[in-house]
Amino acid sequence: MSEKQDNSIALLKNLRDILLIASILLYYMGWIYIYSYYDEFGVPIKMVAFDLYTFLIYSSNIFLYLIRSADFYLLLGTFVFLSLSTKYLKNEYFKHAKILLYILLFPLLFYLSRKAGMADALAAQQEPAKYLSKVQFLFNEKALIRHEKTDTLYAPVTEDDNLIDTLLAYNSKKRFRILTITDQDYIVYASMGKYKKDREKQIFVIKKELVEHLIFYK
Repeated sequence: MSEKQDNSIALLKNLRDILLIASILLYYMGWIYIYSYYDEFGVPIKMVAFDLYTFLIYSSNIFLYLIRSADFYLLLGTFVFLSLSTKYLKNEYFKHAKILLYILLFPLLFYLSRKAGMADALAAQQEPAKYLSKVQFLFNEKALIRHEKTDTLYAPVTEDDNLIDTLLAYNSKKRFRILTITDQDYIVYASMGKYKKDREKQIFVIKKELVEHLIFYK
């Protein structure tokens, strides 16, 4: 095998390793971001069944947030130092410093990802018209059977003795903003007008089987 072929194989192996590490880090960041975002609405992450690619895609929101904040320079400086130290710094002292930075990288990414998720959730609560789509449900006959509590129309955060009446009232007033759509459910946030920090977050989970049609508004 020629030297050129050896170099090509080595390059491909390095590229493979870089892509693998990058994918792991992006998945980790995307998971923390999604967890933090929906946690701010009171929605457990187990209710939003996302696949691997969704976590990778959502990690891009973290970089968009970082570009707008001073934390971007903290992350950039860390990666620049790690890159330069790997190439140029060979003595024992810098090797230990580099290992320490690699160890601290995951807590740093956790902090930045969580901060981005919380910030974006707060922005969505403060300005739902800008970040969340307004929706209205047309329920089928099965959904309109009156119950005090049910596992088909329910709010995981809101405690309301007249839950169905509340849900239907919000729906008729077009207060619902879509948070996410799963295979079986619509998870919506009830926009209550001007944002108040201590207001209870009105979250409803509605089974798809009970919805005749979903209307999106601009």
